[in-house]
Amino acid sequence: MSYGPLRRWSASTRSPIVPGRDEPPRRTFRFVDIKRGWLVEDTDETSLGTVVSSGEILLTVSRGLLSSKLYLPPSAVAEVHEGVVRLNVTSQWVEAQGWDRAGSRKQR
Repeated sequence: MSYGPLRRWSASTRSPIVPGRDEPPRRTFRFVDIKRGWLVEDTDETSLGTVVSSGEILLTVSRGLLSSKLYLPPSAVAEVHEGVVRLNVTSQWVEAQGWDRAGSRKQR
């Protein structure tokens, strides 16, 4: 009995960001690989909101129904796991940077 097609199928269902269960997450990723609805956390694993959209230069995060959005640059992202984007800064740092304004170009 051959398991070739089964192996190819299971390998193709893996996330482009997380190579496998026993392998570490890739540190290189593209913002366009991040999906809408993924959780965004700071370095303390405090939730900052969920992804609204991702492009080549900004990650837009919704902080709630009545709250403003965050516009995060690539330099703020430390790692990406399936369903979670973890930043390399604290929520206080994010607030101090003014990343709640779409036109903000301030990097870390």
